[in-house]
Order: sequence, then structure tokens, then C-alpha cells
Amino acid sequence: MSSLASLRRAPLSKLKLDRSYVGDVGHDPVDAAMVPAIIAVARSLQLRVVAEGVETADQLAFLRRHGCDEYQGLRQPGQRPAEP
Repeated sequence: MSSLASLRRAPLSKLKLDRSYVGDVGHDPVDAAMVPAIIAVARSLQLRVVAEGVETADQLAFLRRHGCDEYQGLRQPGQRPAEP
């Protein structure tokens, strides 16, 4: 079964956005395009989006701008985990 098929069949309420996408949103145009697309798919399925590995203020701003609901990780070393 493909990953997209499992989204349709499983009783989900959240979709986690892996840190491998979040980490390069400011530097990689492919990730910068994929993240909003993934968020849009989640929205169309009425899922909340949780981003993992948010470590910078720029990443947090990007995710907020594109409608991410929750954030996990540190914005900067020594600070509390990022909050919505």
C-alpha cells in the first residue's frame, strides 16, 4: 500500500512533517515547494500538521506562513521548544 493510500484509509487527526523537509526549507527550493504542498494535502484531509525538527526562527516563520499547526524542536540552542 502506498503512503497516500494509507492517509485515505487510516483514522488520522494529524500529519507529521519530517525534519528532513523542515531543515532545508530556507536553502532547498524543492523542500520549500514540498512543505506547503504537504500542508495543503493535510488541510484538504482535515488533518492538523505537526512539524518536527524546527531549530531556527526562519524555519518557524516559514512554517507559520504556510499554515503549520504545531512545531517540535528548538528554535535556538538553550530555548524552549517552538510553540504555535
